[in-house]
Amino acid sequence: MLIQYKELCDEAIYPVFLSPFERHIERKYHDFTMAGVPSSPSHLSRRGFDHIRQMFSAIALPYVSLFEKDEMTEQKKASQEKRRSIEGHIHLKEGVPVPQTPLLIVDDVLTSGESLKTTCALMKNHPYPVKALLVSATAKWIE
Repeated sequence: MLIQYKELCDEAIYPVFLSPFERHIERKYHDFTMAGVPSSPSHLSRRGFDHIRQMFSAIALPYVSLFEKDEMTEQKKASQEKRRSIEGHIHLKEGVPVPQTPLLIVDDVLTSGESLKTTCALMKNHPYPVKALLVSATAKWIE
């Protein structure tokens, strides 16, 4: 379903991913601000929508586009070594203030973990709690 949503641009199915959990997420993270792990500009342009922002849009928490990603080799086709090099390609957006609240970094899928590690590292000096919420993960993370 993620492939249908992201790669085939089937925007209409976005509610299926989180609808059973919306109220639980709102209660658990009621004082957090969400920030999505970014897609590259070419992916955003090709899709015509920010799939992470849309996927989490039914969650009644503030959302900020805090991070941005430079163009690079498509991550899902990259080797593990290449995936580790993502660190220099994700950074804080210039001119976007970091919310002075706890931060919930949200993403659709955890594959190698490098994007999440990078966004979390960018927030290492944030004075409030930083947590992550993922819709899915590859089998190696579930073990």
